[in-house]
Amino acid sequence: MDNLVALAARDDLLAIVAAWPALQARLEPSGSSTGGASHPAPGSRPPIDLHVSDLMHEIETEARALGRILLEETDDWQPDTSEMPGLLRSVALRFGHFTHGDDEKTAYDFLDIAHEFRRKVALALERPEPARWMGPCIVPECDGELRLFGHRVDTTCPECGNVAGLLEVRKHLHAALKDRLMTRGELVSALFVLGIEVKPKTLDKWVERGRLEKAVEDPDLYRLEDALRLAERGKVAA
Repeated sequence: MDNLVALAARDDLLAIVAAWPALQARLEPSGSSTGGASHPAPGSRPPIDLHVSDLMHEIETEARALGRILLEETDDWQPDTSEMPGLLRSVALRFGHFTHGDDEKTAYDFLDIAHEFRRKVALALERPEPARWMGPCIVPECDGELRLFGHRVDTTCPECGNVAGLLEVRKHLHAALKDRLMTRGELVSALFVLGIEVKPKTLDKWVERGRLEKAVEDPDLYRLEDALRLAERGKVAA
């Protein structure tokens, strides 16, 4: 195999090593409590992004298989670590064992594996961040729900097409959702829209300590007004 082609395979694997922390950050599902969807019931969403998790497991399995080959077929290779992504880095730096041997099929299989995994990682990381739920449309009698995409400062209702700025939405949300019952994830999103950032762990502590009580109407939901009161107290204390 041409040396430049072999080096490209090595570089593909090293690119995956560099991207590993970003993949780990992407494990949190797009509908998590820090933003995104507003209506899934508690416990209905996976605890991690299964697509990214499966991809990372597939890459790790292949890295361990290649590592075993190096251990069995060489006398001078030991991985720097058995953990990912360090293991993959150790394998990548010994690319010549796979690309410059007598078996051409092994060389091209190694090339294909490296290239395909790098492609899959790039696709996984290119997925846009989920839209943040902003509450109901501010237009009277419109049933649309607003979502904010990326770093935009305004949002368009998918039902009526009305465009509203963040400040306008916050004022409307405070009045419209004061008595709304929400899940914990929805509370985090709603409070953020209202200009108060509350971490999911903080909200969990409120519940555990009895400061934020479950709604009488539904034991799985909480009242936004109660959470907002606690959040504003926290801002004053800070």
